[in-house]
Amino acid sequence: MSEKEENIIFDFIWGNTYGLFGQGYHVKIKQTDDGMYLSYSVDMKYGENKLDTAAFEGFMKDMKGLGVDSWHSRTYSDSSFEYEDTWRLVINSVIVITDCKGANAYPPGWKNFLDYLHVRCGIPKSVRELPPEEMKRIREEKAQQYIREEKEREQERAREKERKDRQHRDRKGGNRPTGDRPDRRERHGEKKFQDRKEKREHHTNNTNQQPKENISKNDRQKRFRHRKKPVKQ
Repeated sequence: MSEKEENIIFDFIWGNTYGLFGQGYHVKIKQTDDGMYLSYSVDMKYGENKLDTAAFEGFMKDMKGLGVDSWHSRTYSDSSFEYEDTWRLVINSVIVITDCKGANAYPPGWKNFLDYLHVRCGIPKSVRELPPEEMKRIREEKAQQYIREEKEREQERAREKERKDRQHRDRKGGNRPTGDRPDRRERHGEKKFQDRKEKREHHTNNTNQQPKENISKNDRQKRFRHRKKPVKQ
């Protein structure tokens, strides 16, 4: 067996459907060329202890005494709410063999199993170690809170859309009553409005005063002789 090869004899993972996210367990016993090691990662806390043959055999006998071999090939689940809290335990030794898993439900003797890891193996406790009823209550409260927050966000988006639509209607004139529209004099100023009015009147008077010239057909032909006739297709 090379230095990189290792044999996982005990593997316990407890987190949620999408991974540990820093809260939960990952405890394992591995066998390498250097000997047996028990390593753990609990709520971002790490540790590793070396086990001799006597300690390893005592550990496995205690696992058998806790009845974990009766969990073999079983799945414990609670379908009353969406799966979130998941776990799996795999033990492959001469004394004990088990491979079980669960989601939001736990086998009998679960608390004794965790207490043994804390007291006899020195593994720290996790914030996930709450009674199943308490975990369920917390998850349901979080789900209700998420629904409330989502409704509030939806209402906020609707109010923001209505505000933008109102601003757009105000800029374009919209469907507001005529009496509510701002007067041009208010929008552009009295002086600017009068200047434009005088300019239009002056242009109209000059146009009316200019004599109309009688342009003959020849004059028109001379004037536009530089224009090319369109080529018929």
